[in-house]
Amino acid sequence: MFRLFVDSVVLLQFVLLVLELWVRLRSLNECLLVEVYHPRPPQWQVATQPATSSVRLSHLREAFLALIHAGERLEEHFRLSLAADVAHAVIGAICSSYEVLIIIEKPHITGLLPYSKSLTTSMSWLTYHCFKIVCLALSCGAAKDAARRTGVILRRLPVLPTSLSGEVDAFLRVTSQEAQLNFTAAGFVEIDRQLVVSALAVVITYLVVIGQSVTDW
Repeated sequence: MFRLFVDSVVLLQFVLLVLELWVRLRSLNECLLVEVYHPRPPQWQVATQPATSSVRLSHLREAFLALIHAGERLEEHFRLSLAADVAHAVIGAICSSYEVLIIIEKPHITGLLPYSKSLTTSMSWLTYHCFKIVCLALSCGAAKDAARRTGVILRRLPVLPTSLSGEVDAFLRVTSQEAQLNFTAAGFVEIDRQLVVSALAVVITYLVVIGQSVTDW
């Protein structure tokens, strides 16, 4: 039980840090939209406005790089725990689903189950494991989408003054595919929304195989 508590705390810490990264990336994208799509009123536009805009774009580019590096450090720090959490969640979901299947289909052999013999307990564990996968997938997916959104905003820019084109090109190079934010479980599994689909496919596949053997009992 203590080990479960520690794993949950570590997972919660990672999710909260990823969500903070997502909030900061969204704020950066909003600032970028305001900067390039909403020009200042005429009375505010002075001769030095393009240079000022170039400085602001440079600051936004530096902030974007800092956030990407923070995401890389975050993944590097939690890589082993992420791999363990993903593996534990998928295997746990398979085992809990198997217990639920046995309790519902073959209640007379419930006593042979090595772990939980209660439908409520098995469903609780299944919910817990699914919740872990969904939290990881949605939080990492949201942060990755926010990072990609920055590149989309820059590629859809209207015609800009020549003084800003160089800064925008530099910003676009920073948001290239090679520099995209990416979370993996120690390099084995990519953590994004696709993880939910992959985990569900694995659980269903094992349940079909196990279900065929259960019907023969």
